[in-house]
Amino acid sequence: MESKRKLLIVEDDIDLLEVLYEILTKHFDVVIKATDAISAYIALQDEKPDFIIADIKMPGMDGIEFISKIRSEGLAIPVIICSASPSAEDLKKAMSLGISDFVEKPFTIEAIETAVFRMIEIRKKSSDVQKLKILHGNESKEEKKQERITSMFQAANAVRNSK
Repeated sequence: MESKRKLLIVEDDIDLLEVLYEILTKHFDVVIKATDAISAYIALQDEKPDFIIADIKMPGMDGIEFISKIRSEGLAIPVIICSASPSAEDLKKAMSLGISDFVEKPFTIEAIETAVFRMIEIRKKSSDVQKLKILHGNESKEEKKQERITSMFQAANAVRNSK
């Protein structure tokens, strides 16, 4: 039996949070909403989401601090970050934390869905590679290739979005 796919959305703009919820409920079995990083962290502990979409600029703990906190705990959950005007420093920090993608606000439905589909596909391929690794007992050439492709994709996204 396949487990339910869960998404956590962290967005302090309640109207945008509701729009994202409406768009993404058709792609996930469970969508959890949080209006700040603290409540998102609590939801993360309770719900154990498979994916996260987080705003960068939020009152209190911002999206970068939130991602940094979950990474420091060893959680490798794929994350898409969103922001209307990210600084180069924020993007660099987010990339160093291993985000899956960045979507600039305001975004189209197509842009957010495309980023989500990519994130799901990357997670699926990563899971497939892990299964192969377990079956074969070592790191495969395919795994190294996937890691290089993912790194190149993230770097290209950072360059594209910093312009």
